Amino acid sequence: ALRSDHAINTADLVPFGQCEVLTAADTGFTLDETVALLRDRTTPPLDHETAARLHDLTEGWPLGIQLLLSRLLHDLDPEDDRLLGQLSVLEVMSPELATAMTGDAGAADRLRRLAAQTSLVIALEGGDWLRLHALVRDELRQRFDALPEATRNQLHRNAARWLAAHDLPAQAA
Repeated sequence: ALRSDHAINTADLVPFGQCEVLTAADTGFTLDETVALLRDRTTPPLDHETAARLHDLTEGWPLGIQLLLSRLLHDLDPEDDRLLGQLSVLEVMSPELATAMTGDAGAADRLRRLAAQTSLVIALEGGDWLRLHALVRDELRQRFDALPEATRNQLHRNAARWLAAHDLPAQAA
């Protein structure tokens, strides 16, 4: 493999099968490949429409998805970034659960603002429940995993208490 900025004559190698010239279009994923990749690597799996939009945005370039995700997270306010990292272990959340879990009195308002202003937090039908976008959640989960064990355990305990107190024992387990 070589990039076009290297001065090497490949014209003599191609006819003899010793070299193949690939363009950027040859290295990108097709829409079907992008959809399959995102379906297999995100939790919950992305719907076809979202995967197609990401494919269009990244022109089928798999690394483009990662770069887009990194850019979204890079622009976050540090307090929002910290909050989402702490909440990333939850499949779904309410603003009240976010406050109880983190002990942050401003968590509910920040979470509602993020849901209204970004695509990072997605409102669920029928109520005040939210979830993190799957691509963002995977990245933020790594940040949660990097927190000190005592902090992670306390966040889990806080969430479990709130869930149990609100008759959601299966989620609290």
